[in-house]
Amino acid sequence: MVPSRVVVLDDLPALPNGKVDRGALRALAAAPAPGVTPAAAEHATPAESAARALWAEVLGRSEVGPDADFFELGGTSLIAVRMAARWAENGGAPLDLTAFMASPTIRTLVRLTGGDGGWQPVPDAAVRGVPADRLAALAQLPADVRPCGEPARSGGVLITGLAIPHIVRAFADTDNAADADNTDAAVHVLVPAADAGTAQELLRVRLVECGLWRAGDADRLVAVPGDLTQPFLGMEPETYRALAAVVARVVHVGECFDRRAAFDDLVPVNVLSTLEVLRFASTGAGKAVAHLSPLSASSEVSGSLAQSKWVADRLVRQAAERGVPTRTIRVGQVVSEHEDVVDLADGFLAAMVRACMTVRAAPDLELSFPVTSAARVAEVVVGATGDVVVPAGSVGWREIVSNIRYIGRAVAVVGYDDWLRALSAEPNALTPYLAYLADGLSPALGYGHRLTPETDTDDTGRELLRTFPSRSANTRMTTDEFTLREHRVPVPLDHSDPDGPTIEVFAQEVVARGREHDDLPWLLFLQGGPGAPSPPPAFAGGWLTTALEDHRVLLFDQRGGGRSAPITASTMAGRTDQEIAAHVTRFRADSIVRDAEVLRARVAGGAKWTLLGQSYGGFLALTYLSLAPEALSAVLISGGVPPLGATADEVYRHTYAELLRKNSAYFAEHPDDADLLKRLAAHLDTHDVRLPDGARLTSRRLRLVGRNLGMSNGPDRVHAVLRQAWDGDRVSEGFLRAVAAETGFTDAQLYALQEFLYAGPDRPTRWAAHRVLAEFPELTDADPPLLIGEMIYPWMFEEFTELRPFAGAAHLLAEESDWPDLYDLDRLAANDVPVAALVYDGDLYTPVELQLRATPRIGAARVVRTGEFHHNGMMRNGELLTRLLEVVRGDGGP
Repeated sequence: MVPSRVVVLDDLPALPNGKVDRGALRALAAAPAPGVTPAAAEHATPAESAARALWAEVLGRSEVGPDADFFELGGTSLIAVRMAARWAENGGAPLDLTAFMASPTIRTLVRLTGGDGGWQPVPDAAVRGVPADRLAALAQLPADVRPCGEPARSGGVLITGLAIPHIVRAFADTDNAADADNTDAAVHVLVPAADAGTAQELLRVRLVECGLWRAGDADRLVAVPGDLTQPFLGMEPETYRALAAVVARVVHVGECFDRRAAFDDLVPVNVLSTLEVLRFASTGAGKAVAHLSPLSASSEVSGSLAQSKWVADRLVRQAAERGVPTRTIRVGQVVSEHEDVVDLADGFLAAMVRACMTVRAAPDLELSFPVTSAARVAEVVVGATGDVVVPAGSVGWREIVSNIRYIGRAVAVVGYDDWLRALSAEPNALTPYLAYLADGLSPALGYGHRLTPETDTDDTGRELLRTFPSRSANTRMTTDEFTLREHRVPVPLDHSDPDGPTIEVFAQEVVARGREHDDLPWLLFLQGGPGAPSPPPAFAGGWLTTALEDHRVLLFDQRGGGRSAPITASTMAGRTDQEIAAHVTRFRADSIVRDAEVLRARVAGGAKWTLLGQSYGGFLALTYLSLAPEALSAVLISGGVPPLGATADEVYRHTYAELLRKNSAYFAEHPDDADLLKRLAAHLDTHDVRLPDGARLTSRRLRLVGRNLGMSNGPDRVHAVLRQAWDGDRVSEGFLRAVAAETGFTDAQLYALQEFLYAGPDRPTRWAAHRVLAEFPELTDADPPLLIGEMIYPWMFEEFTELRPFAGAAHLLAEESDWPDLYDLDRLAANDVPVAALVYDGDLYTPVELQLRATPRIGAARVVRTGEFHHNGMMRNGELLTRLLEVVRGDGGP
């Protein structure tokens, strides 16, 4: 190809995140605008004419041809964002800017927004909303909504959706619902499904995903197939009347909260659904209606969502005036301990955070967002009376950005226009919102009553930040259960060079409330991994409650993960493969133990402590016994006795054998998933399916969802992922997000380099998992395909976006043979520190046979063996920690 024009530049134009600004390049090389023939103008459709007029205005052109290139006419990515926003304001459908930029012409714009059918001019007064007189007409309650008879004595409940599954859980836990003799008191949940069986499975999967499914729920929870937008709530009339006779309370939480949707699209799901709920409350026995609504519902706030919810609120208020028992519960951004964000009032905020991490730029905004705990919402819905605003906390945007940056994401704080330019340059979570952002965050998305000038983030607001390590200036926090103190301690990067560079390690000291000044023995918790942070105290599990009964606990983020010098693509940026590999060698168990000794001196005043090592934490515990046994009063290990003397090849032979057994058990329980997995694999082999980060999803990556098969809830998690795979003939977006989360290494790249755990002097691993897999054709050649565990393979450093920067270093580490021994076998044999090791039968991650072979080589070690729990059993059940403590105390431990 011969270029038609050459432009010489001193520097390439760049976006705020450092990437090349391709839109600016196109503008620099722009040719004169193509001519416009009279015939083309004469035959233009109304939508084309409107688009041409808009382009002429925003680009400063007198005429624009239907096939002219937007960027060759002088457009930029930022101008494209503003053009899309103006198009939507003037009546056009939302524009997918990513698709538009592939062929940026008038014809493309019209085609992507539905042709003339997608062009509905509106007056300026109704920008992003509808006129007030139309809202008033819609907000008229029909005469058939009226109070009816006495409330149903059964006490049944109908919840109209699963947007906040915690509400389902809260009602299921009430005494009334738990009464096995009162079947009419069951909690009924409206689920969009074709039949009752599918609805029940969708309900179960949703609660499993959120960690809210309990034994006995199949008897207490009844999924009702239906559709909120249809008469009789989409039920058969007989089913509708039968349900109306036993339901005493209705919780309406099934509406749409998509800020991008047009008003007419929101009317059925927000307005008509509320009307149908009120009609249901007027049928059969009397019913109380609880209606959830966002804080921003208003006829005056710009935004179709706020206006549609205002109409729904007015209908509820009129029903109350007629005597129908109703109450409106207003909530802010709803956050959950099991998910980043529940998409009730504002899925946009979660998308905004993800997008900023993708484009490595965040806007400089002085705003605070109201946030509400999902558990608190459920508590209010079940227990409160009357209209209520669920207490909301506040989280400042700048603190969110601070936390993103603190975990190692290189996010530049830039001006709003520069941020928009970065967003428009590559696909990200905010791409669908771009057309709504051009005029500023608050007015574009109806945030007028929701965002306030930034204030300090409060305790409730910090729930939103639990997925990011907090960097609060406060080092002490008290809850109802415990007092937490944060510690940040500098340590040498290389402990053999104490005067060299340093890193900072982070730990959280936790003590039961009221015992802050007691002289309690210390317990140091060593997390699994490598590269994983220590769990937040609120979600650490039952073991922490047990430990706090008589210990002061230190939750340690081991170097390389969490808030202790995390190894990520951004923190390693600018280094060569050799430099990254050399850096990683300083993040093995020996360095972590020496970090812990610094913490013991600085935080614990040099007192001995008990170790509790979970999984990889057990490996660290034996390295600790090898290097500094005098520091320890006892050692407790859960699923993590390292394979002393075994090679990496031997470890993987055992784990692959166990993986085959786990596959057999899984597909025996879920036989339909075998064909589902086969269909998915065939589709991925023949179609280019992309994950949210742009990486292609291959069939071999799909099989990695099996890495959780050895956990307590692992099979249910795998099943929940696979069952949401299809959206018609296409792979669903929810499935792609779930696969990315279940198989990715976004927050723990060090974990992908885990094979170095098994390396030693003259013992390179040389991709042991990859080599040994060839010995198991029953795994590699299975038809239907089988699931794979947590093993690491060379191809992952090509396919995983977050691992590509580590590809060269990973190969160097795999061939490295100059490793020190992590375990002193002579010292371990002579050990007299009490050791109790919990070994789980069928452990997928640390082979049982190798654990049992290693334990006799450790002096004063005793095994507690169980077949009742899985690899993470102690994390969920504090009784297992009690058993370990009893063993070491019986051997003279504390």
